[in-house]
Amino acid sequence: MIAFLVTMVSPAAAEPGAEDVYRALGVFDAPTDYVVLVDTSGSMAEHQRYDNVRTNLRTFFGKLGDRDLVTLVTFDVVPSMVHSGSPKSAVAAVDAMPVVPRGAATDIGAALELAVSLLEGGKPGLSGAIVLITDGIARPPAASRYHEQGGPAWSELAARGRGLASRTGGYVVPVASGESGTDQMRSVVPGTVLLPYAEGVGDFLSRLQEQVKRGNARRALGDDLTSGVEVSWSVPDGADLADPVAAKLVLRSTARAMPLELRNLRVETQGLPGEVRGLPDRVELAAGERRELELTMSSTEPAWKGIGRVAHPVRADLRFAADVGTSWRPVLERDLGVRLENPAASAGGTWNGVLTKGVRWLYLLFAFVALITLPLTGFLLWARRNPVMRGVLVAIGGDDTTHRIPLHGSRRVTFPRPEAGGLGGRFRVRGATAPRGTPVLTYLKPDGTAGQSRMCPPDAGDLDLYGVVFRYHRNATH
Repeated sequence: MIAFLVTMVSPAAAEPGAEDVYRALGVFDAPTDYVVLVDTSGSMAEHQRYDNVRTNLRTFFGKLGDRDLVTLVTFDVVPSMVHSGSPKSAVAAVDAMPVVPRGAATDIGAALELAVSLLEGGKPGLSGAIVLITDGIARPPAASRYHEQGGPAWSELAARGRGLASRTGGYVVPVASGESGTDQMRSVVPGTVLLPYAEGVGDFLSRLQEQVKRGNARRALGDDLTSGVEVSWSVPDGADLADPVAAKLVLRSTARAMPLELRNLRVETQGLPGEVRGLPDRVELAAGERRELELTMSSTEPAWKGIGRVAHPVRADLRFAADVGTSWRPVLERDLGVRLENPAASAGGTWNGVLTKGVRWLYLLFAFVALITLPLTGFLLWARRNPVMRGVLVAIGGDDTTHRIPLHGSRRVTFPRPEAGGLGGRFRVRGATAPRGTPVLTYLKPDGTAGQSRMCPPDAGDLDLYGVVFRYHRNATH
């Protein structure tokens, strides 16, 4: 048994849409537990930032799914939970937020700690999203545990955040240029997405739901980004390549959700006096699918080479290789911003067998006998169709000249036509099979075409054939 791993090395051709990928990953309409942190420090009142946030939060909550959960938190000196429940009730809960932001501090660390605590105690299996909406001016109060950036409190919170990383994403919605709180957020939630700043928070929130879906998809992919195809194959040791040898190739996808595709499947050999056939051009594997391929190994050397059957040992190095990709690649790279790993695919093993070559002695004997008997048989058949003639054939031409043609001991006789009107040509005489040996005459015209054939029985009188009279005397010798 030879086993190895083929890893991802090339893209596939088909291109499903982002929605198809989201559905396959189970995140298209999967519920999300949102924790929305809204800065209510005094600086948020500038340029009507806070009013815009409240207005657009209503719109954002109204677009969420019925199965989503929303926890709305305001923070300045300390964080305060305004609402926890359905998106529909969260729309009305926006009115419970402070009408005017007057906070004297901005403690992002304390707000993130509350968000982490809420998600740690949230519904099991539900994807989480921490949304930070701030003008980015972090001013924690002196008494805050998070007053010192990078201090022990931040380290402790970062460790707790890593515990949520497999199911939680971070998203920063900046409402002012400059600082955005992204560094603090990323120290707690790795991979936090910073939405590009633009005037007005509405555009951010309208894109946030899609960003959350993409984040959920990235986390759902997990190890699929580096997944490959486990390959094992079996060729019976000791098999004889003189006859086709059956081999089995087993492919198994290690991906949990992503489909894989193998292209350019090939078996490279060294020391194998033959070839491997049966590999398809392409194989598509669903996530976790196992597929068996039936292959054939056979010799490419002449089996008759050499005298006597001899089994030659074969020790061959076999290497299977394939380019492995996924039809999801364009969506993963374009929409989700992830890249697939591209290590080379290379593995193989050794096969021990034999190749029996040479002509069997019995076959040589058959060939020798055939060499002798076939010509002999052919001659006997010819002789049977052309029996030996006897006697003398007398031919009288048009000028009454008599010609005697001895037939005794001959099977075929050819002689020029006796002069009879200057027609020329020849006569051919052969013995008939019945009555055996009786001459049969055939006139051959000057152009070589055969004329009429007539049998000339013995002592039966004259036979006139094309102006020549023939008489056959069986017992005459000359």
